[in-house]
Amino acid sequence: TMRTREDLLGRAIFDPFPDNPEDPEATGVRNLRASLGQVVRHRAPHTMAVQKYDIQRPDGGFEVRYWSPVNSPVLGEDGRLKYVIHRVEDVTEYVRLKEAEAQLRQLTGALEQRTAGMEAEVMRRAQQLEEANARLEEANEAKREFLSRMSHELRTPLTAVLGFGELLGYADLGEKEQGFVRLLQQAGSHLLDLI
Repeated sequence: TMRTREDLLGRAIFDPFPDNPEDPEATGVRNLRASLGQVVRHRAPHTMAVQKYDIQRPDGGFEVRYWSPVNSPVLGEDGRLKYVIHRVEDVTEYVRLKEAEAQLRQLTGALEQRTAGMEAEVMRRAQQLEEANARLEEANEAKREFLSRMSHELRTPLTAVLGFGELLGYADLGEKEQGFVRLLQQAGSHLLDLI
């Protein structure tokens, strides 16, 4: 509590342990007062829920702390209340660990969601890629069929042209006409190579 025994003896409990004035939701003083009132009225121990009760530092600032308090009566031989023992255990580290664990669970959940989303996106894109590949394969097959058909369709008349050109080459033609036949055969052969 950052207090010595001498700091506390003879003082009212709320004097060295005031609520943090900068925390409008601070309820430590009110909750402890209510618990002490129950012990006085019923002369029975009262265990409080874990309390956020900031402790004032020597420099005047406040440090966030969590406590697990129990208030127990001390009765005299005549059954009358003599004292109340206020025992607290500092559970700040436990509360912080629980908060960190909750944050970790939340982050893990968010990461799992994000991973699931990414997996779904990968599966969707893989499906799209598979469909695109199927369309490309269909297009390639159509292209192969077209080229095969066109090659056949062009080869047949070209063979006839070349055949007749060869026959013309055997004919008794003039020099000029023989040149035309050679040009016809050269162009036809070239076209046949391209096909």
